[in-house]
Amino acid sequence: MRRNPDFGFNLHDQDPYYAVEPKNLPAAMSFLSPAFNVAKDIDESRKKGMQVIVLMADILSTYVPEQIGKYSDAYMPSAFGDYIQSTGTSTILIESGNTFDDSEKEKIRKLNFTAILSTLLAVSSTSYKSIDYEDYQKIPFNKKDQLFDVIFQNARVEIASKTVTFDIGIRREFNAEIDRYIISDIGDLSQKSAYKTIDLQGKIIQERVKPGGNADFLAEFMN
Repeated sequence: MRRNPDFGFNLHDQDPYYAVEPKNLPAAMSFLSPAFNVAKDIDESRKKGMQVIVLMADILSTYVPEQIGKYSDAYMPSAFGDYIQSTGTSTILIESGNTFDDSEKEKIRKLNFTAILSTLLAVSSTSYKSIDYEDYQKIPFNKKDQLFDVIFQNARVEIASKTVTFDIGIRREFNAEIDRYIISDIGDLSQKSAYKTIDLQGKIIQERVKPGGNADFLAEFMN
């Protein structure tokens, strides 16, 4: 049996290091009404998806202000959402990200429930049709690699008989074989943010510090 739904939800988890500008806060939830062609035209089907997303973004911003983002709308013909959009189903990508003090995503689950339930009510009542779809463009794009698990500020490191002060950004690297914290970036990280920020106030780091290096030795500063 073939089905031609009016709306479709494309649900994903999102990398915890996506942030929402301008404050680079964690992207708790990100949405997208996918493009159905390279020109990124907006037909009636895509417009309905945008209206629903505006509704969800407005509601969720009450709970996580400045943490609702919009995913890149670059057209990818092989992508599931882009294809479904091209069939006439108003497709809504929902990326479940992260927020502070929510390692098990309990808060994110509640946001998902609230967003989807609100949408179903709006669709069943057709109230979403009164929403200005152009407000979709006001939702800021999310941005990858703007966040760290921890930023150690003002660390002092001795390099070639000189003492240099900089920030150290730490991220978790995990897959089937590895689960560790690594030094992801060093330098002036004042334009980026982290789930936790620790000011070392000029304490000297004796171990070798380089991007990609093991960060376990920094754990003592987190206590």
